Amino acid sequence: MKRFLLTLATITLLSCFLIFISSTYEAIVLVYHAIVMGVIYTGVYYANLILRSFPIVPKQKNIFIIILNGIIFYALIFFYLATLISNALWKKTITFSILKNYIHNLGGVLDIVPIEKWIILTTLLIFLFLISLLFIKIVPTTTSEKKAFYFPNWKTPKIFIPALLFICALFSIEYLKKAKRAIHFAEEPLLQFVFGGMWGLENELAFDSIRYSNGLKDSTCINNIEGRQPSRNVILILIDGLRADHLSTYGYTRKTTPFLDSLLQSKSLIKVKHSFSPSTMTIGGIAGMFFSKDWTEFGFNGLSLMKFMQQSGFKTYAFLTGFHRDWYGLSALYRGSCDFYYESSKNPEVKNDDDFITLREFNKTKIPHGFFAYIHLLSVHTLGKRHLHFRPYQPDKIGFSVPREIALVNNYDNGVLQADYVVKQIFHKLKTENLLNNSTIVITSDHGEMLGEEDTWGHGGNVHRALLNIPLLIFDQNIDWYKNTEAATLKDIAPTIATRIGSEVPECWEGTSLNQPANTFILPVNSVEECQFPFGNLSYQNNTFKLEIMNNKHQKIKEVIWHP
Repeated sequence: MKRFLLTLATITLLSCFLIFISSTYEAIVLVYHAIVMGVIYTGVYYANLILRSFPIVPKQKNIFIIILNGIIFYALIFFYLATLISNALWKKTITFSILKNYIHNLGGVLDIVPIEKWIILTTLLIFLFLISLLFIKIVPTTTSEKKAFYFPNWKTPKIFIPALLFICALFSIEYLKKAKRAIHFAEEPLLQFVFGGMWGLENELAFDSIRYSNGLKDSTCINNIEGRQPSRNVILILIDGLRADHLSTYGYTRKTTPFLDSLLQSKSLIKVKHSFSPSTMTIGGIAGMFFSKDWTEFGFNGLSLMKFMQQSGFKTYAFLTGFHRDWYGLSALYRGSCDFYYESSKNPEVKNDDDFITLREFNKTKIPHGFFAYIHLLSVHTLGKRHLHFRPYQPDKIGFSVPREIALVNNYDNGVLQADYVVKQIFHKLKTENLLNNSTIVITSDHGEMLGEEDTWGHGGNVHRALLNIPLLIFDQNIDWYKNTEAATLKDIAPTIATRIGSEVPECWEGTSLNQPANTFILPVNSVEECQFPFGNLSYQNNTFKLEIMNNKHQKIKEVIWHP
């Protein structure tokens, strides 16, 4: 038993070290994790003690002990693998409520991941074989240790200790709840994984007390919104993780956006030449887009674009690919003001993040004139399903003979091509139902993607130009209405939509309508999560862009200047 517990403790210490050096967790959080695991290992110890005390034959007793410790051992390995991988990809521990959706369709997920399936399966089998050998070596049984690890010199009945601890716990239940709550609020990995995020004081990125206070400042703006008879339709399409320089619409050498290119050539599409997200993460980018505020001023209960459109008299819709309610409460930024809400992950037929399923729901939904729709697409995202017809750029999976750089860029460009097709089908529905000619359609993204810059891949983490530069395209029959096609940010989308439908821009919004000429701006940018370089200032003045990158003490570390 001693060997088994020491092995579990070693796995925990090694995993804590790897999490610490590869993620944004502070040391105190990992101390909390060590405390939680210590409590669990104490429970494991006494569970084994109780099993050994059962008056059954040794062979049956061994079976129960092996099953119990096997479940604990493999669950621990599974948890640490999920934690390390999710922090490497998204700088945050994935929750089991999210992970179980991918587990249900593991085969589909393996098809989506840009690595050859046989490499993943072979690696997993080898890993499983090695840890199984380790388990066989350390698994405790009634005969595996000649000298039991159970205070052998004590004359007190062995069951007394766990019984005493249980009684003490009952009398200390309120203190234990407070301790658990404090540790959970600090985002201790295991509690975060099992129970998900807790909304409360200083915890969730978008739902702490500061955000609540910020939102209350918008109450006057909310009360001043005037209802009207909608004269236009407005559709906001967000393509998750789309960087501008991989669209042929923005000059990319590959023809990744043929449909958008055709709209631009027909002069019915406005292209903002340089547009930027205020964040390297989804929640930060969407907060800036919907609430037209910097991250430090944003409040989840404030005036969002969705709430503004609903109170202005529009029927509001959301068609979302992926996990929004489970993804750390993301949907709370807009769901409360939706008259119709569809999230593909809540559809039992959906086995992965497939924009075609969301498109199918959009196509079959009867939408009347005078609506606002938010459509969130994942074709470009790492976990977005790319259908075979939209994978012309090969090879798009990492293999022994395929360099990572080639496979990941091909995989990304295939996603852009598919997203362009999905957008085309959205336009087709609107045209078929005579809604297109009186519609304003905004196409943008929440953040960019690192594709090898500084040997980094994915998104989240340090502030970088590649993560901030996004497309901003607007379909409208009156292109002359738009005076600014030079430089804008996600904060400008909500004010633009407000003025386009004939309303005044709420005073609590910070952005500027594109109906106004291009102006200088300073955009505070934020990675949202803690990392080495989480802050920055992006400024535009005299046809020059300057990005100041700062560390977690707001000290300027690097400055990048470019001219369009």
